[in-house]
Amino acid sequence: MAANEYQQHRDVEKAAATFRDTVRMMSDNLFHAGNSEKHFSYGATFSGVWLLGGKAIFLNLGDSRGYLLPRYKKQPRQITEDHNLAGILVKNGELSKEEATHHPASSRLTAFVGMKPPAEPDVFIVDVRPGDRILLCSDGLYGMVEEREMARLLRSSRSPVRVCQRLIDRANASGGRDNISAVYIRVMP
Repeated sequence: MAANEYQQHRDVEKAAATFRDTVRMMSDNLFHAGNSEKHFSYGATFSGVWLLGGKAIFLNLGDSRGYLLPRYKKQPRQITEDHNLAGILVKNGELSKEEATHHPASSRLTAFVGMKPPAEPDVFIVDVRPGDRILLCSDGLYGMVEEREMARLLRSSRSPVRVCQRLIDRANASGGRDNISAVYIRVMP
């Protein structure tokens, strides 16, 4: 590995550790804020991405997802893993990914922002290229819109606002049973 490549690798690893530590601290602070209220507890799911030098650092806690749709591919690839009981069943080969989306265990979170410390966010580092698309979304979106339809909508416009609105409209038209969040990123040169 050349010195420049080694330094870039170290920079990405350092950024990933900083990202993980920040989300861990945010989760711990939310947990302690909830405990100080005595009658309240706070919690949320989180999915985020940090773009750095041709790499995407995905991080998640809960069942909000991060997807990558490479420029020349037809299907998005789920990068993050769901932190819910259905996700464990998928990992163990007891459920398919498609079955897990609508399984009753999909609403039982195993990790989330605001959980009892220590929170351990998952980190995934993947290569990205100009023209690739990234989608961060809640289960209210991916539970209502199939991945093939997501891919079509991600390619439907160059405007991130329009793409997100189309995704949310499609989820609502399919029943909109949960809150719907979407963040769309198109990787630029």
